[in-house]
Amino acid sequence: MCCNGVVLKGNLHDLSVNSAWNVVRYRSDPVHWYYIVWFAQCIPKHSFLVWLLMGEWLKTQDKLKAWEINPHIAQVYSLCLQEPDSHDVVELLIPMAAKRKVNVIVTKLLFGATIYDVWRERNARLFKKKPRSSSQVFDLIYSTAQLKIMSIKWKNSMQVQEMKADWKVP
Repeated sequence: MCCNGVVLKGNLHDLSVNSAWNVVRYRSDPVHWYYIVWFAQCIPKHSFLVWLLMGEWLKTQDKLKAWEINPHIAQVYSLCLQEPDSHDVVELLIPMAAKRKVNVIVTKLLFGATIYDVWRERNARLFKKKPRSSSQVFDLIYSTAQLKIMSIKWKNSMQVQEMKADWKVP
């Protein structure tokens, strides 16, 4: 290492935060669901939760049961009261996720908003015993997606005009 650079694999490189970060960070293989989670129009808090879901890091009831943390937690999903929540996710989005088409972006926004608001509602019902109706949760998901759609600067096209009409967005 010299005063204004660093030697890596026998080559002199400029010293920067980026080069230091790339030396110390762990890099794993890319995941096949990357574009479902991270895209330019995403809502970061939604993407973070979707990332946790896709990586199977959420504390869903299937994991809590396996860890035997709290045997008294109901083992049925708190919204539909039929199945326990789990990490099983429909992988229909993966083949189209990297495309930057209007319908794909809206689908990913809806997916993120749904995961986020259903997870919040699940936690409110499971731990706080403060449920909202399914229609209230739906309205929250819809309005979140609608507001995000309104905030995006779309290129003017027939697909964009149709999508805006469907979502009642000016």
